[in-house]
Amino acid sequence: MHMEYSQISVIGAGPGGVATSIQLKRLGYEPRLFEMDNMGGLLWNANLIENYPGFPNGISGPKLIYLLEKHLRKLDIRITKLQIKRLEYMNAQYIMSSDAEIFISDFVVIASGTKPKPIPFALSEKVRRKVHQDIKGILEQIEKHIIIIGCGDAAFDYALNLSKRNRVTILNRGSELKSLQLLADRAFSNNMITYMCDTDVQNIDLLPSNRGDINDSLLVQCTNSENIRFALECDEIVLAIGRDPQLDFVDPLMSKDSCLLVGDVKNGIYRQASIAAGDGIKAAMKIHNQILMRR
Repeated sequence: MHMEYSQISVIGAGPGGVATSIQLKRLGYEPRLFEMDNMGGLLWNANLIENYPGFPNGISGPKLIYLLEKHLRKLDIRITKLQIKRLEYMNAQYIMSSDAEIFISDFVVIASGTKPKPIPFALSEKVRRKVHQDIKGILEQIEKHIIIIGCGDAAFDYALNLSKRNRVTILNRGSELKSLQLLADRAFSNNMITYMCDTDVQNIDLLPSNRGDINDSLLVQCTNSENIRFALECDEIVLAIGRDPQLDFVDPLMSKDSCLLVGDVKNGIYRQASIAAGDGIKAAMKIHNQILMRR
């Protein structure tokens, strides 16, 4: 198995990992930046980022990704495109394993972001292909009816993004909103978005056609607060029901100061691109100080 050494490795090329790599480069290091998917992380889903300093009119997620990528290119920071499947600490070094390669580093920054919570429904394989846990794969859909299950910031931001070319219904199993009022107000004033509270999804299946065979639409069985059953038809479903830290690849026994977590992987409810970027710069400066102290 091929083996390579880098003094510092960064796992994840979202805002946190990119900011870490940029600051490390400024400090004179050559970090190795890993990404298993397209760089940018959940920014691909963001309709409008309004709290990233320097953009008074806000900026869309894809446009911010373009600028981050441009910044990496300017500094000649290249992304190693593969998935780290195991991270361990052995003999005072970090061992990162992929399917065919092993990477060794003295310092590691984990900026691996989050993963969706498990789907709470039993779904057939055909239905599963039309149930999504983010929206980057359906942004090009046109004139569809898309149901979003959830009531937080992500659900409403997804709805605003998708409603530019589709009809969207947001289902909230309770009556309380968990999103910013700003996002909710925008959705409520959008005639392409319908909001339904006290709507609990019981089952999702393919919609039978009039001929008795199966078509490509979905049938969502629901109950309301009075336990009355009803059904909704749609073309796609997005689950925005929460996310967990993506740390499956990390040895659970590993806890060393030289391994730093940045961004969404550690920030819980404070998951913001601007916070992740700040985390990354701080992590790079901490590593630099540790290296200076070792000399």
